Amino acid sequence: MSTALSTDTSSVEPQVHVEFRRTLGHYAFEAFGILGAATCVGVLLWRSASAVGHAGDSVLMATFIVAILSGYVLADFASGVVHFLFDRFFSLETPLLGASFVAPFRMHHSDPKDITKHGFIETNGNNSLATMPFLLALIVLPFDYTSAWQLFIVVIITSAAVGTFLTNQFHKWAHSDHPPVVVMWLQDHHVILPRKHHQLHHSHPYDTHYCITTGWLNEILNRIGFWRALERAGVAIGLRLYTERTPWEQVPGSPAYAERKHMALTSGR
Repeated sequence: MSTALSTDTSSVEPQVHVEFRRTLGHYAFEAFGILGAATCVGVLLWRSASAVGHAGDSVLMATFIVAILSGYVLADFASGVVHFLFDRFFSLETPLLGASFVAPFRMHHSDPKDITKHGFIETNGNNSLATMPFLLALIVLPFDYTSAWQLFIVVIITSAAVGTFLTNQFHKWAHSDHPPVVVMWLQDHHVILPRKHHQLHHSHPYDTHYCITTGWLNEILNRIGFWRALERAGVAIGLRLYTERTPWEQVPGSPAYAERKHMALTSGR
């Protein structure tokens, strides 16, 4: 059985496991990111909610609620774009990105269960660090929380940061055989990424349903041809389009095959 993967330019990349070895320092940095992001979110939500409560303004309240929901949707969109970029472009040898980002995304198709072996900090650390510059900017800048448009900016970015922070956790649960009961309820009601819905991405050639926070935007983006448009744009600027030839979920003995079989047995969920 061949485990080679190739691109549409006929060059071949082996399906290798590139281990990113976390040092104690990196682990501490990720933990700091989680703690820092959570602290910033707490401060920003307290400022926002306090301003809305003290003002007693229905417009500000509506703005707050709409911004929360909009930020959650924005996080779903961002998760899809990032997922798409590392699935479809770049190579394992790309400087800075190859080993740390491209390889895990590519390996995830052949071994989707690997994500479930990561602890909380390893799963969520990098995403929390990515949100820190935006959250710190909101903390420092002198926003007027009684102004509807300024409140909207603060809350939508804060909500998107929370969604981004939780994306990998939701993704991990979508591949877990026995997630917590409350998580199963959220999945079944499509509040977070459902297991069955995400399996649509794990069907060869893995070129659809990239959004992995909630998956709410997947059908819309698929119907308007958003991902195909991004592919054409990337190729137009000289990026190499990557396509996996091996349908891992159809290869007996592969972790992807085992997961697909398990999903079929538990299709009642």
